[in-house]
Amino acid sequence: MSKNTKTDEEVKNTEVKILLKRDTVMEKGFELKRDFEEYFMIKKRAAVMKIWYLDTIGQDFNNENWSVRYRYHDGCELELTYKKRFDTGIADSEKISSSDIYKRFLDNGFQAEYDKGYKENTLSFSYAVKIPHENKMELALYTAKNIALENCPRVLTGWKNDNWAINSLQRSRFYGPVDAREYKGSYNDLKIGIEIWKLSRYMPELSFDIKTGKAQETHDELIKILSSKNWFVPKDFLKTQMLYDESYINNPALSKYPAKSNLL
Repeated sequence: MSKNTKTDEEVKNTEVKILLKRDTVMEKGFELKRDFEEYFMIKKRAAVMKIWYLDTIGQDFNNENWSVRYRYHDGCELELTYKKRFDTGIADSEKISSSDIYKRFLDNGFQAEYDKGYKENTLSFSYAVKIPHENKMELALYTAKNIALENCPRVLTGWKNDNWAINSLQRSRFYGPVDAREYKGSYNDLKIGIEIWKLSRYMPELSFDIKTGKAQETHDELIKILSSKNWFVPKDFLKTQMLYDESYINNPALSKYPAKSNLL
């Protein structure tokens, strides 16, 4: 195992995300195959989810690796999350962790976390707000914009310049909503989630939260098992980018913006 870095000590948690092979782990709709369910001791009932993103037609937030997301999850309040991703390796993460910008995120209530995919690692900062909302499965664009403007954290309102984020939110549109499901299961003593988004096709993902120091070893172990059972897609991916790309493909007015995902 590699030696822990200063960033590993400060960013204590990692979320590992692994793309699953739809044809070998899924039945029709949101259903999972029995052998996959049994292996990971997956509970039969899936939580219902719905996801919306706010961004401009030109993807102003996405182009800066920011996202503004609303998510409804069974039994929970509507959640609004502002997230900034740094697509970076360990060396650059070291610089970020000792910089003023790292401190600025943490001082403004953001949570730091590694996002670990097949090969790529990113350092992300998230700021989540619970939103009381009567009909959690429905969200009007006007309402979503106003809530996002009212709760926008200072780190984002000051990004690039004082007007950039506010103007971008005012000009934003919805990407989504996406209908999704989440199953809960386990691997040894590790709690795992299986999240499935319904885009033009169903996209299943296995994820788990783990202490950063143990992430690489567990990541490699699970990929070896998933590969041996033909359940694994050896690609890095972002579900958010796939949603953006499908929005453009399905809307001729947006066709001048090329798709970025390698999975469509």
